[in-house]
Amino acid sequence: MKLSLSGRIIETAQGSALPIREFIQMASSTGYDCIDIRNSQINTDYSDDLIGETESALADSGIAAVMMNAGSISSDVSLEGLIRIAEAAKRLGCDLIRISGSPEMIQKAADEVAPLRLCSQIHTGGEYETIASTRETLAEIGRDNFGVLVEPANLLMAGESYGEEALAQISDSVFGVNLQSIKVVGSEEGSKLNLRDGTEISYTRVPLGENAQMDTAGFISALKAIGFDAFINVLEPHEAGVNSATVAQSTAETLRSLL
Repeated sequence: MKLSLSGRIIETAQGSALPIREFIQMASSTGYDCIDIRNSQINTDYSDDLIGETESALADSGIAAVMMNAGSISSDVSLEGLIRIAEAAKRLGCDLIRISGSPEMIQKAADEVAPLRLCSQIHTGGEYETIASTRETLAEIGRDNFGVLVEPANLLMAGESYGEEALAQISDSVFGVNLQSIKVVGSEEGSKLNLRDGTEISYTRVPLGENAQMDTAGFISALKAIGFDAFINVLEPHEAGVNSATVAQSTAETLRSLL
């Protein structure tokens, strides 16, 4: 498996905190094989110069772009935006784009950009909250070039298993892994979110190496058992006052020790 670093780790309310070349250099120097390029870094308004600079920086650092992001596909306008992102992805040697949208729009999107692949993340509060709902949604979409990103923290918050038996049910459609270190806490603590049934969950973030609640070792063993050999994308968000490179490096070291 390869380790990918998401641009989310340097993403602020104002956009990306680093130019793309510096982010790529940070990913390379902290132990990553590839990167996930966010909308804050390359969106539909990109210039040819930006794509050229990104291409050059990837070549210089010896890492790859494993995923790009096109956001919600809800209309013909956003579908045109996806096509433009797909053009950038081809130039950067990336064949996977993360999107969201209704099954009907995802079908249109998948047909439009094939043979490039599209994916959505398993996440609380939507069609991919549980393994069962993920299977149903994948069957409804019915496109070989559409799959999911497994995300153990969101499955943990939904009370779902992320072991071998669970992952085996969707193994043919697991295109990648998004990973962030979250633990569920009492209602008086942390941040809040609601599951599809209205249940409120409280959670907080901790360094991956200190997270005794999320069974990362078991999750990686389950990935190996189903024959997964793509990428684990570190999706930790930017935190004010925290050194992003330090977080990236410590997370990579924890994952390498488990791999």
